[in-house]
Amino acid sequence: MKDRREILFESLLILLSTIFSLVCGSILAMLILLSVYTGPNFLLGLSATKYQSLIENHSFLSWLTILGEGLALLFIWLFNNFLFKVKVFFLNKKFFRALAIGSPVIIFIGINLYVYLSKKSAISFFDFFTAASVSLLVGIFEEYAARGMIIGKLEESTAKNFSFFVTVIISAIFFSALHLINLFSASLEITSVQIIYTSALGILFGLVYLVTKNLTVTIISHT
Repeated sequence: MKDRREILFESLLILLSTIFSLVCGSILAMLILLSVYTGPNFLLGLSATKYQSLIENHSFLSWLTILGEGLALLFIWLFNNFLFKVKVFFLNKKFFRALAIGSPVIIFIGINLYVYLSKKSAISFFDFFTAASVSLLVGIFEEYAARGMIIGKLEESTAKNFSFFVTVIISAIFFSALHLINLFSASLEITSVQIIYTSALGILFGLVYLVTKNLTVTIISHT
């Protein structure tokens, strides 16, 4: 068994590994797609004009997001499988209990749907596919790291040094801190709003996983 300080240090390493997975996933996805769209020698012949046209290409950006999230998920799984070795629980008989505990998230989902539907905008099949794919990948990636790995790691401490409440709060802080990376692509105001609601959702999802050990429900809700 490990003491509190050791567990907190390893939790910080998980956070850094999660951010590293996101960054490396995006970079590798960019390199793969550039080679697909422009050929294997793109580093030698890619002009600024060609690059600009690619990053403004809707199809290119969609595949970049999907592939980037998929690779990030692969990287964090490899980190856990070979380095952290935290056991993550996905599905058990407490599925419906987990749904009941996490039911307040329905309000948040309803608000999102209302805002989207009020715009009355049509969506193509490809856009729907992109949104569904990215949402699922993000849900799996963030829940695997913020709930599965972090809560699992905190429960490794000696004699349960971390109380139920502290474990949930640390997991929520981890989840919120993960969204600071959005400062590279969004304004401070938008990121601040994300931090606020991800903190609230992080507490709820942490409660669900800590009580039921059912990551599937938090993934579905997150998606």
